[in-house]
Amino acid sequence: MCWKATSQPLLDFIEWEKSLNNNVTVLNETIDYYQYFDATRQTEFLYDCVNETIERLIPEELAYLQKYDEMKRP
Repeated sequence: MCWKATSQPLLDFIEWEKSLNNNVTVLNETIDYYQYFDATRQTEFLYDCVNETIERLIPEELAYLQKYDEMKRP
């Protein structure tokens, strides 16, 4: 996930200024913007990975191992 998906929409609400050492100083409270971020996309991705492992990868690996064992059987 790119930073623009989470931070870009909030930039209009954050008051900041450039500091002397070319860093950024935030002038207003921003904890509410980041404390409980929306992790829906990350959760959906993780679900898809686990689901693919359970539904496709493990059955394919088991089938391969069973065929391999049959081939090696004398």
